[in-house]
Amino acid sequence: MARRSFREILPVRVRSGTHGGVSTLQQQAEELRARARRLRTNAGTLDGAGVHILWMRSGSDTWLGPKADAFRIAARRAAEHVEGAVARLHGAAGELDRRAAQLDAAAAAARAASPAGATGGRR
Repeated sequence: MARRSFREILPVRVRSGTHGGVSTLQQQAEELRARARRLRTNAGTLDGAGVHILWMRSGSDTWLGPKADAFRIAARRAAEHVEGAVARLHGAAGELDRRAAQLDAAAAAARAASPAGATGGRR
């Protein structure tokens, strides 16, 4: 299976801020942070599944023979795939957090540039 970039796996379409301004940017940032939290939760679930120790518990004291050896090899590969998936989920969550921070910065800049300034239109 070909590796895909985070942007292909987790496409994020940043909507134009012209129809909602600062609040739209803030909503988008919060949506990205929520997605990042879900990815980290999924990573924790995978990490806690115990796949990474399965191959270690299938040694010669469990059973012997070619099928046992094949299982250990397959279980080790599965553990490596899970470890990689956990790392990629954390990486994707970090990317979403970075995008959320960029949106927060854009919202702050939009607030500062607005005629109301930092008061948000309130006096």
